Amino acid sequence: MRLVIRPISEPSRVVDVTDRVVCVIAEELQRSVGGNHVLNMLEAERAVQTLLSGGSVRASRVEVP
Repeated sequence: MRLVIRPISEPSRVVDVTDRVVCVIAEELQRSVGGNHVLNMLEAERAVQTLLSGGSVRASRVEVP
């Protein structure tokens, strides 16, 4: 399943933003918790897929010192 938008200014055009959304989530995971790039990408892909299928992505609450 892909995440696509139709711009209001050009509704006949379809823009696929799936890969960019996955990358932004993976970048935020890297910034927030570090870790492995490949694992962050896999987790981001799973999160996007869950959201697209109508599920909710659970986030853990983290205490910031």
